Amino acid sequence: MQNMEVNGTVNVEVFYIRITPQQHETLQKLWQETDEMILNAAFRHKLRNEGLRFGVHGNVLSAPLAKLINVTGTQQNTLNGYIPEMAINPEAMDNNVVRHSRNLYPGMSASLPPFDSTVDEMTRFWKENRKICGKTYKDARGMLRISAQVQSSEKVKFQITPELEYGQVETKIKSHAHILSMENSKPRHVFEELTIKVDLLPGQWFIIGPSAVNCIGIGRDFFVREDERNEFKIIAVRLVRVKNDSQGKKPELPPVKTAAVERTERF
Repeated sequence: MQNMEVNGTVNVEVFYIRITPQQHETLQKLWQETDEMILNAAFRHKLRNEGLRFGVHGNVLSAPLAKLINVTGTQQNTLNGYIPEMAINPEAMDNNVVRHSRNLYPGMSASLPPFDSTVDEMTRFWKENRKICGKTYKDARGMLRISAQVQSSEKVKFQITPELEYGQVETKIKSHAHILSMENSKPRHVFEELTIKVDLLPGQWFIIGPSAVNCIGIGRDFFVREDERNEFKIIAVRLVRVKNDSQGKKPELPPVKTAAVERTERF
């Protein structure tokens, strides 16, 4: 029986995690405890060719993920299989983690940029008709466009699409319901062929980042900066709660408490 889509607001917590050389081993342990097989082999291969790695983490917080987001003191017992309250580690006051809470509304999406700043130039290469083609984008920044659709079985279907924002801000006139409006935005290249679709339950996570420090493609362009030595970022997104008025209120999870504070990105 297929899931029926219903209207609902999805709340997620987004963790932007800087991975230092000292954390490479912890990250590898995290990938070992993450389900990458949730995507089929052909699509995983396509992501790897672009330097991307993706997987789903269960609703029981693993030690590697807890270490990377500076969480300690988790309770052993869970309620209905969801993550319980988590305690702050006072000794983990560093700037390697930035946390944001986001609401994803029906029919709308949100952008998750690993870096707030742009790079002067970003050159992309691809194969076309057995030839190597390339294009250079000025003032570019990579990001992930995510949307969420509540399913009748309490699952939430996420859609994650890489996008490249570049160039100068342009003003566009849009029409909706016979109302004209002006929108200022930069041009974007959307990598539709790399769109990831995955179902999550409350408490579960999806993790995305570069496949290796020296990867190529989107993995490097989006998650690695040349001025950082063997450092890069990953993004971890946790499904916290679902508000579904058509079927009543869903279980709510307490927010993850970390040593990081919500702030504008400084790195």
